[in-house]
Amino acid sequence: MLGLVMWLVIWIVIGLLVGALASFVAGSEPPYGLAVDIVASVLAMVVVGLGDYYILPLLGITGAIRFAATVLEPLASAVLVLWLLRYIKRRRGG
Repeated sequence: MLGLVMWLVIWIVIGLLVGALASFVAGSEPPYGLAVDIVASVLAMVVVGLGDYYILPLLGITGAIRFAATVLEPLASAVLVLWLLRYIKRRRGG
């Protein structure tokens, strides 16, 4: 259980950083506000991270590969969600 709590803290902290830095990296204002960027990235990190935490061991993926996947896959999903928010806003004429 302590391992899961540690992972939740890691995913939340990385999600906060990704959400806060997204507008800086994208070079534009957050389309729905900074709070939405932060919440969306944290949610993406936690949801995908939990999936990885429970599913990867069932598939026999352990060790360093599991560690890397449990960090990098949620990070990629958070970036994808933030990109989708910007894409949707542009398509709607915002």
